[in-house]
Amino acid sequence: MVNRTIENKKLGVKATIKENLRQRDLEAFGESRAAETGVSASQSRGANVRAAINAAWFTELTPAMTAEQVGDQIPAVVRLLGDWIDKIYVELIEIPPE
Repeated sequence: MVNRTIENKKLGVKATIKENLRQRDLEAFGESRAAETGVSASQSRGANVRAAINAAWFTELTPAMTAEQVGDQIPAVVRLLGDWIDKIYVELIEIPPE
């Protein structure tokens, strides 16, 4: 199970994604994310962070940022958050074996 909180003190990052995300939360994420398909890895990570912000997935996000401010972050911050969001998304849609 992917931890719902991530922290990297050297980058000054701490983020928590709310528990019990539902289909409506994934749809809101997907609506924001769908506008940015067929992009590079860096663009994809930024799109993940923007979509999670727009879909109100975060209960905590340091450094504080709006979706429009994602591009102003250092790349390592966006990579850390974007890859983590990707793992959480995959876990959410996984069908458990019977």
